[in-house]
Amino acid sequence: MDVIQHLKKLTYELKLNERVTFHEPVPYYKLYTEINQYYLGIIPHKRNLLTDYTVPNKLYDYILSGLKVLFSNNPSLLEENEIYNFGMSYEAGNKEDFINKIRLL
Repeated sequence: MDVIQHLKKLTYELKLNERVTFHEPVPYYKLYTEINQYYLGIIPHKRNLLTDYTVPNKLYDYILSGLKVLFSNNPSLLEENEIYNFGMSYEAGNKEDFINKIRLL
C-alpha cells in the first residue's frame, strides 16, 4: 500500500475522513492561493535522528500564510515555535494526542 492510501485509510479509521482532504501536488506559483483556503498546517514527522534536526520549508509557507501549525515534538520544530509561536506540538507516534491537538486548534 502506498503512503497516500495508508493515510487515507488511517483518516477513515480515526473518523477524520470528512475533515481531511488529499490533493495532488500544487505548482509553486499556486501554493499560497491553495494554502490560504485552510486554517491548519500539519508537519507529522516520525521522530528519529534525521527528522529531529530538520525544519521543512513548508513550515515557513504555513507561517507566511497565517496558518496555525500542528507539528510533532522534534527539537528543531519546538525551538522554532518558541521563536515564532506558530502552533502546537503533539507527541510523535501518539495518535490520541494528535487527534486531541487537532481538535484544540
